[in-house]
Amino acid sequence: DAILAAEASGGWNFGGPGIRRLPLGLPGSAKIEVIRIDAGTKVPWHSHKGQELTLCVAGEFSDQNGVYAPGDFSVYDGA
Repeated sequence: DAILAAEASGGWNFGGPGIRRLPLGLPGSAKIEVIRIDAGTKVPWHSHKGQELTLCVAGEFSDQNGVYAPGDFSVYDGA
């Protein structure tokens, strides 16, 4: 429901070449969004204030810790 509401109210934003972001605007202090990354796109190094939690829904992605497939969950305690 949150994804459908976000698409209806504002839709997808440009997040960089090959990257689209859909902020969900849910209550609370966490920034929650859906990110679509085109196949072969490399996400530039970036940092966060706090944790980054990533759930792979479709396709796969990889980082320095491994390869993630649908259903896999990654936690990064960024700085």
